[in-house]
Amino acid sequence: MTVYGYEVANNYTEVDPGLPAVFTIAGSRFTYQLQSDTDGLYAWRDFTADYFGDNFEVRFKWIPTAANKSATYPYRVMLCSMTNEKEDWKVNTDASEVQIGVTHYTSATKHYLAPVKSIDDTTTKGTNIEITYGNTFYIKLIRYNETTLTLYVYSDSTYETLLGSSALTIGDTDYRYFMPVQNYNYGAGSAASFGYIENVSINAYPQLVGWAGALTEIENRILDYIKAIDNDNFNFNDLNCGTRVVDAEEYPICRLLFISDTPELKNYSMSDRTFKFLLIIETELSEEFTEASIERDWVLQKELIGAIVDLLDIKREDAPYWSLLTYNVNKDFDDLETIYDSGTVKINLSVAHPA
Repeated sequence: MTVYGYEVANNYTEVDPGLPAVFTIAGSRFTYQLQSDTDGLYAWRDFTADYFGDNFEVRFKWIPTAANKSATYPYRVMLCSMTNEKEDWKVNTDASEVQIGVTHYTSATKHYLAPVKSIDDTTTKGTNIEITYGNTFYIKLIRYNETTLTLYVYSDSTYETLLGSSALTIGDTDYRYFMPVQNYNYGAGSAASFGYIENVSINAYPQLVGWAGALTEIENRILDYIKAIDNDNFNFNDLNCGTRVVDAEEYPICRLLFISDTPELKNYSMSDRTFKFLLIIETELSEEFTEASIERDWVLQKELIGAIVDLLDIKREDAPYWSLLTYNVNKDFDDLETIYDSGTVKINLSVAHPA
């Protein structure tokens, strides 16, 4: 059960060792006061076996209210962890349990956030994102293509002002339990960490298998359309950080890129069931630059765009699994001056998938 899209306390089981540690959960807020020697402090919810598999996105608000900086006990608290065993982070790690999440991490002088995992008795984090302690942070944790966990840290509730991002390669393990707050448990020391996390929103996609299949078909259909233009035989391959590329043999214009599989440029929204992605059509002239060659490429660019739009148009009877919502092209093809612009066209597409 969620309220206003947020995880709520009455769905979670609280584990609290008592003073000097303090752990309070109420509404959508999880408030913690712990030390590096705290033993057993976390809240957990059972989402059923293998629920957190494939792709998902977690958003939350985090405010650290007090913490000592320590290089001796750098892992201060784990946030929005996913695991298959209910325990402190280090207890799970020592037992070779696989888990992932976000960590508040410190050096002797600074505070950081980072994605984190444990596997084979070892805890590993991604690149540190330095934070100004005491501020409010809005955080996205995204698992993409199953084996990439990316942390995005923002300063605003609209998730527009990015402070930093960090990616971590993980295994393809599926997870059962979700922990908004999870103690690390060094078993020693008195380095303190106080704060709270709230407004946790989980967009996990156990139904994404069929949805992702439809998205792959969208891409394949676009590739088929482009290969069919002028009855040319085009060669295509996978290049450039996950982009999908089509190269023309006769017409250098026909180089279509599905921009790299990163959530910032290519993403799903389960709330309105849309798929947004950026296509780039590049022009590379292999002959002398002439007005005739530029105009030829301009016409072919329009033909490519027309084919893509036609393919995804909602009126097409043979495309029952998607419909084109919007598209935007960064050139005005009614203005002849744009023929002489840089030979790159960007097309932003939004595609809907019916419920």
